Amino acid sequence: IRPRSISVRGSVDGLVHSLHAKGSSSVKLLDFDYVGATPLVAERLQIAAGDSVQSAIRIWNGEAGPFNHLSTFVPAALGRQWTREDLEHRTLVSLLQSSGVKISRAEENITATLADDVAAASLEVAPGSALLKISRTVYGEQDRPVEFLVALYPPDRYQYTLSLGGSAERAADLEPQPAR
Repeated sequence: IRPRSISVRGSVDGLVHSLHAKGSSSVKLLDFDYVGATPLVAERLQIAAGDSVQSAIRIWNGEAGPFNHLSTFVPAALGRQWTREDLEHRTLVSLLQSSGVKISRAEENITATLADDVAAASLEVAPGSALLKISRTVYGEQDRPVEFLVALYPPDRYQYTLSLGGSAERAADLEPQPAR
């Protein structure tokens, strides 16, 4: 059985604002390296499997403790414009923008998953705990992917809120679409 998917459109400006707002929380960078792209990362970044990508894993901490286990991937040529220290102190969106990238859009998938041992330890939850999983591909100009990320959230520390208007023109954007 394939899950049912609903396509919703929103502004990339809202995404950028939301991501900048996270910058006020403390960040712990767990891993920073250049690795060969897995088939999934390669597909999302529209590169060949094995091509070099910057991989980073960070934990965002809030008042209630860690609320996000974030794995990000950017093409190596782009990622080499900043350092590990830059990523410890700035959001990836701000680093992309300071590198001259103009974000044009993002595609996001939200689902649920179970915490593996690594995510569970990082988020201070029991292994097998339910987590909110957000996968996002961010695009720059010429519709080229500039970032792929997978974020894991404990549902008691993070909520995803979507505000919908009542415009008939927007109703078509909310029609169910087949899952990809």
